[in-house]
Amino acid sequence: MLMGMILGREAVRLRSMVNLQSHSPVFAQNPGEFIRAIHYKYWFKLPVAFGEMLIDYAKNIKVFPRIGFFSFMPSVSFFGKCMKQLKLEALVFDCLSPAYIDTVMGELSLTELRKLKIVNLDNETLDSTFTLTAKTLKKLESITVSFSQSFSDATLINIAKFTTGLKNISIDFAPGLTLQGFSTFWEELPQTVTRIVLEHVNLFSSTNKPVVLQRIQKNISELQIVRTSLPVEQLRQLALLVPNVTKLRLCDATVDDSVVQIFSRTCNKVEILCLNSSSSVTNSSLISIALHLKNLKVLSLDYLNLLTDGGVANFLGSDVGNRISSLSLYSCLGLSNSIVASICDEMNGKCLTALNLGAVNLITETGVIELLEAKGKLLSKISISGIDVGIKVLESLSQYCSKRLQVLDVGKQKWIDRTSAEMLVKRLCGLRILYAEGFMDLTENDIWEGHSFCTENGSFCRLDSLGRLDLSGFSRAAKV
Repeated sequence: MLMGMILGREAVRLRSMVNLQSHSPVFAQNPGEFIRAIHYKYWFKLPVAFGEMLIDYAKNIKVFPRIGFFSFMPSVSFFGKCMKQLKLEALVFDCLSPAYIDTVMGELSLTELRKLKIVNLDNETLDSTFTLTAKTLKKLESITVSFSQSFSDATLINIAKFTTGLKNISIDFAPGLTLQGFSTFWEELPQTVTRIVLEHVNLFSSTNKPVVLQRIQKNISELQIVRTSLPVEQLRQLALLVPNVTKLRLCDATVDDSVVQIFSRTCNKVEILCLNSSSSVTNSSLISIALHLKNLKVLSLDYLNLLTDGGVANFLGSDVGNRISSLSLYSCLGLSNSIVASICDEMNGKCLTALNLGAVNLITETGVIELLEAKGKLLSKISISGIDVGIKVLESLSQYCSKRLQVLDVGKQKWIDRTSAEMLVKRLCGLRILYAEGFMDLTENDIWEGHSFCTENGSFCRLDSLGRLDLSGFSRAAKV
């Protein structure tokens, strides 16, 4: 597989853009025998006949592209062909109709399946269909579900019961789940699970019966609980059941100081901690973190408006605070220029390499310049988005951050245009990504989204007018 298309005579017939000479050694044998995965960015533009032809051409395929309404939608007979010839290991179902998903799950041979992704699925019979299928998913290691209305407690529980080798489960927006279903799921989980992600699932209780989580999961190293409405009592119970977690994300209105404190005491191996938008968290949580999380390296505290300059300063002056390599305080509205002084004075070591002070409105241009003078030579990533700064900051960036800085987020600034951005990129020879909102070329009336400039050493810096620097430790953005 090269350039997202198949090599060989069939690829030539379909006008593949692969630049290969006909006498290349790859044509000495049938290259289809060596193809294990099909990946093509614009797969939905290919004719169904092409996909069906692949089954004959590349009989050893293990990973198939997205199948669904907005992508590759083959005829039902195609799955019968897959069942006879292929042993798939990875599959994505996207926007399939109820009748279609029933047929697909019934026709496909999924005994070798290791990765399954289900997107935008609304099928009232999913519970019964998946119950029958789940019994064959003995080798399934990863399942991802997003925006699926019909994904219910019964389906979740069956996944836990029958997938004895499961390692990763990620669920984003599944309104059919309840607190009682999650409790049963947790007690049925195999001990092989290492990663659990629950986002936007609203785990409300359906009865007045008490819910108790009891089963310890020693192999879970990553736990993400984001906007699930999981009650405080169950959050406290979870803290006692995942003693070896190293990546912890607790982003929910129900997360308070008591939850952070018990997680800090019982999960002292945490290296990456994200508490973004947990609006009840105060300085007391920082005290617990400083006392217990001795291995902490990445800390994200975005949108925590109850934090104060003094509380954050005390944390930064602790042994744990001094060892932090990545700190995010985006839109912590209780902070001011004093926090800049604390970062400069209290963090004496050279560990801090990534810092996000974006949207902290009380930080001024003077504070940003002070920060760049003190820490600029150490920082590889920095955000000052939402802080109104002038051309002096541009000069300070060029003077103090010229070699090491790789990612810069300036947000929307009055002085940002093509000329100033190009000048900034040239001065910062290590820069690879520049986030700048409203990036406009006045002569061509064009937004420069995705455009690239060259630094002085000839490397490229990508411009992005839509994104922003994410230091949560759970970012899905491309790495530099």
